[in-house]
Amino acid sequence: MRYGLSEAREKRGGAMTFVLIIEDQPLHAKLFSEVIRAVGLSSVTALTGNDGLAIANATKPDLIIVDIRLPDRPGYEIISALRASPENILVPIIAITAATEYEFKTRSADAGADIFLEKPVRVSHFSEVVLRLLLQASCQKRPHV
Repeated sequence: MRYGLSEAREKRGGAMTFVLIIEDQPLHAKLFSEVIRAVGLSSVTALTGNDGLAIANATKPDLIIVDIRLPDRPGYEIISALRASPENILVPIIAITAATEYEFKTRSADAGADIFLEKPVRVSHFSEVVLRLLLQASCQKRPHV
């Protein structure tokens, strides 16, 4: 399920909307990827935060999903690093975790996440959130006439 930079660039080469999933749990990553594919989108998974940053910088995803508990760095740091890059300022970011403490939600928002979801997620809710954020982002990126 994990892809390197070359595979991510190849997937990004198409015109399909591209979602980057930064998730260290293979089962969760697979579920997110399958839901994303079911709504007609393409995705790539990174199993660590550092790999996710490298893929994001190389491919310019349309939406990023970040697990808050990653093996190498906290998800908040990854979100902050993504937001520090001018290319990612308008990219929607979903923070997601199984932890239910309020601190995770506030730290995710402070880092720049657009929305916070708790695992387990309902598939229908997850797909609705992904599509809504992509629609909002496309409206922001349109040139004003």
